[in-house]
This record gives sequence, C-alpha cells and structure tokens, in this order.
Amino acid sequence: YVDFTIHVVMNHVEGVQEYRFCFVAYPNPTEGKLTLSMSEASDFSYHVFDLVGQCVMGGNIQGNETSLDLSGLNKGIYFISLEWDDSQLIRKVIVR
Repeated sequence: YVDFTIHVVMNHVEGVQEYRFCFVAYPNPTEGKLTLSMSEASDFSYHVFDLVGQCVMGGNIQGNETSLDLSGLNKGIYFISLEWDDSQLIRKVIVR
C-alpha cells in the first residue's frame, strides 16, 4: 500500500492563448437596442445565434463599438459571437 499526493503546477500550455480582450454587450437583458463594445480590438465581425444555432443576424463593425437593433427578434436567449483575426468571443444575451 502506497499513499502519495501529486501536485501539478502549470504556468503555460502550448497552443493556448491568454485573451486580453474584453467584449461587453449591454444592456443585458435588452428590449431591443444592444451596444457591443470591444477593448483592444477594432474592425471585427459579429453573428447572433438563436438557441438552435441558427444565425439570425450578422455583419461587420468598423471601430470598437456599435449598436444593434434586436427588436425584430423573438423574445428569448441568443448568443453573440465576435470574430477578428483568428479569435472569437461569445456572450449570452437575453431579449425581452
């Protein structure tokens, strides 16, 4: 019978990048107008997906902030994906 404890400390994982970007979607929940703000990046694209994964809206953004009109969407939960270069960030948004 051997009893021992192994401690593993990882400071770096090869191939995994540390994101320094901040993506804010507000107000959340929203009744229609939604502001997307991205720090440290500009000129990105966005896609809005419903719960079954269907893209219901999308486009390109010049700069690091824009407003979207989600009032034409049904009430519910959506996911907004921001893509730039080889990176992507996703946030959940509630339309009420």
